[in-house]
Amino acid sequence: MSPELLSHYKLSPALASPALWPLLEDIGQEKNVNAGTQLLASNSKPQFCYIILEGLLRQYYPSAQGRERNKNFFREGQLAGSLSAWLNQGECPYEIQALEDSLLWEMPISALRKIENNPSIQEMLDHTTRELFLRNEQREAVLLTKSGEERYQWLLSNESWITERLAQYHIASYLGMDAVSLSRIKAKLKS
Repeated sequence: MSPELLSHYKLSPALASPALWPLLEDIGQEKNVNAGTQLLASNSKPQFCYIILEGLLRQYYPSAQGRERNKNFFREGQLAGSLSAWLNQGECPYEIQALEDSLLWEMPISALRKIENNPSIQEMLDHTTRELFLRNEQREAVLLTKSGEERYQWLLSNESWITERLAQYHIASYLGMDAVSLSRIKAKLKS
């Protein structure tokens, strides 16, 4: 991908490296997906990971009763896939779905593994691992120690983009509450 085209996308610094893209172009390709497209089913071994050039993806846990619990959201400029499946080379416990029409750079995991020791690839993987770890640890602490209102305030302070792009039931699930509770919190904060 040319530097001009790369600059068109809002990639994180680790994904915007010009040294990285010749490697990624050799193993990947653009993929357009519609909102609602399932990219990974739970309890399956992932075959691909994705750089989101445009759009929005979610990771979520489905239950046997048909409920869904949102784990994470990924937007433009981020690498999305299953970190646990990458590390243990096993199955993924959650699903990945496009929430918006999205343009992805799709990379076979088997091809990425063949070049994972390249310094540019290693930097991309290290940056993504650190980013996910810190994000998940912060969210876990908020979910376990804060009230519903405090969780929503944390979201507004740290991931406000989520409130601009997602339906209320997705936000509520991400914050560990139901949509009615979130609606009450939002109404209370407005008054």
